[in-house]
Parts: sequence; C-alpha cells; structure tokens
Amino acid sequence: MKNFVKFLLVSAFVVPSIYAQELTSDISGNVTSADGALAGANVEITYVPTNTKVVRTSNEDGQFFAGGLRPGGPYKVTVTSAGLLSETITSYLVVGETSRLSFVLASQDSIDDVVVVGQQVASNEVYGYTTTIDAETIESTPSVTRDIKDLLRLNPLVSLDDAEDDYESISIAGAHPRSNDIKVDGVSFNDDFGLNDNGYPAQRSPINFDAIDQLSVKVAPVSVEYSNFRGGVIEIVTKGGTNEFTGSVSYFDRGDQFYGDKVAGRPAEFDKEDTAQGFNLGGPIIKDKAFFYVTYEESTITNPVLWGPTGSGSLLKQAITLEQVNAIRQLTIDSYGRDPLGVASTTESNQENTSVRLDYIHNDNHRLEYTYKLTEGDRLRAGGGRTSFAFESNSYLKTESTETHSFHVVSNWSDNFITDLYLSTEETDTGQDSPIGDSFPNFVIENDEDNGIDDVYGMRSISMGPDIFRSANALATTTDFVKFKAIYYKDNHKITAGIENTVYDIFNVFIVAQDGQWTFVGEDNFENGIAKEFTANNAKTGNYQDAAAIFEYGLTSMYLMDEIDVNDKLKGTLGLRYDEYDSDDAPAKN
Repeated sequence: MKNFVKFLLVSAFVVPSIYAQELTSDISGNVTSADGALAGANVEITYVPTNTKVVRTSNEDGQFFAGGLRPGGPYKVTVTSAGLLSETITSYLVVGETSRLSFVLASQDSIDDVVVVGQQVASNEVYGYTTTIDAETIESTPSVTRDIKDLLRLNPLVSLDDAEDDYESISIAGAHPRSNDIKVDGVSFNDDFGLNDNGYPAQRSPINFDAIDQLSVKVAPVSVEYSNFRGGVIEIVTKGGTNEFTGSVSYFDRGDQFYGDKVAGRPAEFDKEDTAQGFNLGGPIIKDKAFFYVTYEESTITNPVLWGPTGSGSLLKQAITLEQVNAIRQLTIDSYGRDPLGVASTTESNQENTSVRLDYIHNDNHRLEYTYKLTEGDRLRAGGGRTSFAFESNSYLKTESTETHSFHVVSNWSDNFITDLYLSTEETDTGQDSPIGDSFPNFVIENDEDNGIDDVYGMRSISMGPDIFRSANALATTTDFVKFKAIYYKDNHKITAGIENTVYDIFNVFIVAQDGQWTFVGEDNFENGIAKEFTANNAKTGNYQDAAAIFEYGLTSMYLMDEIDVNDKLKGTLGLRYDEYDSDDAPAKN
C-alpha cells in the first residue's frame, strides 16, 4: 500500500519516460526447390554498408531466422545449395519488424541458359497503424523548420496544433500531446515534467535531421516491449558510420523576407532571424570493424516583442511612452537601488544538438553500439500586452539541457538464440531565471478603479523584477535504465522474454514569490514607497533549496511474448507484461 500511494503522488506530477524500444530488426525466410522444403541450404546475410555478415542454415522445414540485425540496409541475402542455382534478394529492414523472404532454387540441370537476376524488396510488413520513413525519404521531404514534425505529418493519424504558446504540439490518434513517447536509439526524449507544450525536452526538435536513419510512428503497437503511453510511439534510429567516408555542411535561413507587412491590419516591418547551421561526418575507424558518425547543429530564432511603449519602435504601441518608462526606471534606481532594465524588444531562442554514434563489430555474432547525445537550448521570454507593460527585468530565460549515453550489445549464440543487452543514462536540467538574477523583488504598479485610479500612465499594470513564478524554479532529473532481452526461434514461433529496470532521481524546486512581491496602487504610491501589499514564500529554514522535492523511485518490468506466423498473410501475437513501481523515499513533513 505504501508503494502504491507513493506511485500515485509521483504520477500526479511527473510524466515517466518508459525506455523500452525495439532497437533491432529480423529476417526470416523459407527455402524451397522442386522437391519441396529445402534443408541444409546456406544463407548468407550481408549488411552492405559495413560488409558485416551473418550465416544461417535452413532447417528441415526450409526455414531460417536471423535476429538482432541493424535496421536499414541494404542487406544482401544469398541462398546456395549444392546442385542448385543460388538466389539473391536485397532487403531494407524496419526497426522492430521482421522482413519475410521466400527463395525458390532451381536445379542447374534444368536450366539451359543461366541469367543472374537479383530482387530488391523493402520490409513493409509492419502491423497496426505504422508509418516508417527512411533516410532517403527524409532527404527528399521538404522541411522549412528542420523539425521532425514535418516528417510526422506523413502519418494520417498525426495532427499538429500550434494554438498553444507558439508551440506546434503533436497529437497522435487524438490523444494529448504529452501522452506520446519519443524515443531516440532507445532513450526517451520527452518533456518529462510537462513544461513544454510541444512534448520535446527542448524548445525545438531534439535531434538533427542529418542524424536520422529511420523514423517510425507507431499507433497502438501490440508488442509487450512498449508501455505507459496513450497516444503513439515515435521511434528514431540514428545513422551509423560505414566503410565509406561521408559528410556535409549546411546552412539554413528562414528570415523575415517571406513574412507579411501587417500585424492586426496595421502596417509593420519585421526584424526576425531564423537560422540553423551544422555538419555531419561519418566513416570507418577500422574497415569492416569499427565506425563513427557525428552530427552537430546550432539554431537561433529571434522574434520581435509585439507590444511596446509609444516611441520605442514596437510593432504595436501601448499608451505608455518611452519617456515615461525611462522616468520610472530612473525612479526605481534612485528610490530602491535596483535597475529594472529597459524595454524588451526581442525574444530569442538558441539550441545546439550534438549526436555521436560508434559501432564495433567484434565478429559475425557479437556487436557493440555506443551513442551520445547532447541537446542544450535557451529561450528568452518577455511579457506585456495592450494594457500591461513589463520591464525587461520581468522577462525570464528558460534554459534546458538533456545529455544521454547508451550502450547496446547484441549477441547471436546460435542460429535460433539471440540476446540483447541495453544500458542508458539520461540527465536533464531546466532553469528559469531573470536577466537580473534572483536577488531583486517583484514590483507591480496597478490601477484601482474602485478608488478612482483608472490607469497607470494609460496602463492597467506595470511590472518589474523577476516574474514571481521564476524566483525559485529549477528542475533536474537523472534516469538510469538497463534492459536484458532474449529471443528464441522455434518453427513458426518467435519467443521474446525480457526484464527491465528504470531508476528515476528527481529534484524540483518551485516557490512563488520567493524574493517577495510588492504591489503599489498608482505611480504616486510607488514613488513614495507606500505599498498596498507584500507577499513572500520560502522554506522554513530560509534556504529555498530546502523546499525542493527530492525523491527517487524505480520501475521494474518483465514480459514474455510469442509471435506466431500462421501463414504468409496471418500473424498472431500473444504477450504478457508486468510493471511494478517502487519507492523508499518518505514525503517530507510540513
């Protein structure tokens, strides 16, 4: 009961990132000849970009299986048998799916003229409402924003809504945007605490376009390896190096030249910046053995603050003048010893995405993959509107950082038995700070219509100093994850068993008006230091960090699944998953 109650408390405030993701692909096939099922045929599966080979032998029913394969391709699958002509098929694999191939080998004696013909097939055998987009499609898909949302639109069940605070949120099958799960190489890249309407852990897409090898949108997947989502799963597999060196340098500019010349029907000139530049480089460290792939991109977006004082050059003019703003600023400096800064003219968002992937092929049966990703960004946000003016000190800078490491080991112990070991760690930090720091109280000068003070310099309110919701506001989370999975093939069955453990470590402090808020009615009372009210909150010790929520909880999952190929057109899946949440941390006493 203790653990269950704590789970409810955690769930009320934290959106847990469930790390399970299928990271590999499979190939299964049947080999026949004129006499029926062909046993003992040699099957060689080659991942062409790295020349990695897997060899299998068809069983007495002519079947063969190969699991734990790297998604993508091309794969060349060649089947040979004594006295028969060989056959080759080229296939591209989808993450988490099985490419099913059929080979019919003809007798050498029955052929007069030999013509070598190769087939190419794509693995389209996905189940449910799934859309898979490969690197070639990504390169040919127009994208103005360089955001993965431009790719997600290709799934008819995905809708994008930009009604909330300039964010274009992602809704899958009508579910709330925060109920999706975005996974990059097995690590969830979600807004764990629900602070961003776009569902990202950053202001923009957390992964570079040039780093994506394959993207899948899965609506209601049936695999037991997925859980704790209500919308859909967005799976991204990043590119790895090959035996050839490849690279590029890019620069994108989506400035103000394509914008209109009016705001709310009034003539206006925009001064906007929207740029991105980056590079990618990949290739062999040791040919056929070790490979690398690196991407980096930085982007900047600036937008004008629409409303501003008359005389400030803003697009939309407030009743208060620039001279009056400067007078209030000087009064604040002289009377209170604090500079509220001037007029906020622009908001700016910056972000850097770094991705590194290393692959090591130990031998035909064992391979290791390491990935590192770092997303750092910030966004300066300014307030104010038609009837309210906010000094630049009332703006706040929201900073976000997500850093991940992951290791993935795939081992083929026999033709029918494969193990998959995955470890990852993710650290996120979110801050919200005023440009003048956190030692300045918040001042509000407001009107009082009941007592004849209709406005303040033509405004209903004037604000300066840190926003009361940013005075003590910080979030940091660490998530450690380990997963072990075993796959066994038997006849037309693929049996998967796995165990996972996730540990969440969370620090969150949020105190309203920690530095205090002074409210004045009218400019005369502000000048004379006569406040209407004062509000402040803090930890009882006086140290705001003592009011932070600091706790740890874990999730242990076990699952078993049997995928049955009834025939070429019918597949059945049976599965069972068990999740258990646990925490030994007791809530702090009030």
